[in-house]
Amino acid sequence: MKYYLETNALRALGNKIHENQNIISKSFTSIFAIFEIIKGINFSKDSKKRINIIKNLVNSNIKIIGFMPIEVIENIFLTQVDISESNNIIQELKKIISNPSEYKGTDEYLKLIRRYENGTNIFKKKITQNYCIPKPETETIEITFDDLFSEPEIPSELSEKIAKLPKNTHPSEILLLMIRDKYIISLYKMLNISDSIDKDDILKIYNRELDLFFFALYMFDLKKKSLREAPAKNDFLDLLHIVYLNNTEMIIVSNDKIFKTILPNKNVISVEEYLT
Repeated sequence: MKYYLETNALRALGNKIHENQNIISKSFTSIFAIFEIIKGINFSKDSKKRINIIKNLVNSNIKIIGFMPIEVIENIFLTQVDISESNNIIQELKKIISNPSEYKGTDEYLKLIRRYENGTNIFKKKITQNYCIPKPETETIEITFDDLFSEPEIPSELSEKIAKLPKNTHPSEILLLMIRDKYIISLYKMLNISDSIDKDDILKIYNRELDLFFFALYMFDLKKKSLREAPAKNDFLDLLHIVYLNNTEMIIVSNDKIFKTILPNKNVISVEEYLT
């Protein structure tokens, strides 16, 4: 079992991150989680607290995935990936550790912060426009007994895939079979890699490392659409954390409520549960 500590967990744990070295050996975080902490240094009232979190994190010897979310995604589909974002953050992290009292971000790093803030604003605006709309008029649908008790129509190809799953398979795995292919192809096209490759070849490239990310995207979209909700300020960044859960047995540690609503229950625990 592997535990991913996202930003909320790192902040909540503070100096308690040292307390259980056995569980630390089974845990990891990301340069993206660290980025979310250090980007507020010199811009937030809690700068000193952020610096202490970084110090405790480094002293804990926890494993850190040194790639930003887009780099993780691109690494699945590309042979060469631009890792300038993560390298930039690693350099900032080194400066904080060596001389925290004199730390000041470089112009290039400040541009990176603005890029993520801009992405957050665009995402929030788009979701709000799509889903935060008036309640539709009531619609009456007639359902016969035959409709009510008939078996749902499942494509034969999907039915065959479901039949091959182990008997104790978590229900989320069945949903993944239904949605995965669409997300793989959409993501591949979004990266603008190639127009000449056909869909079957795209699916062959994929290695299942973004399954939980696809699940979360689907559930987030469904939730906002059903409740006609506007997104919270950090929903975009929270979703990006899920790319680090590269198999369906990994667990994200967080007290952020969003993860409980968009991930299978077996893949989320609170900070308090993690400490016990």
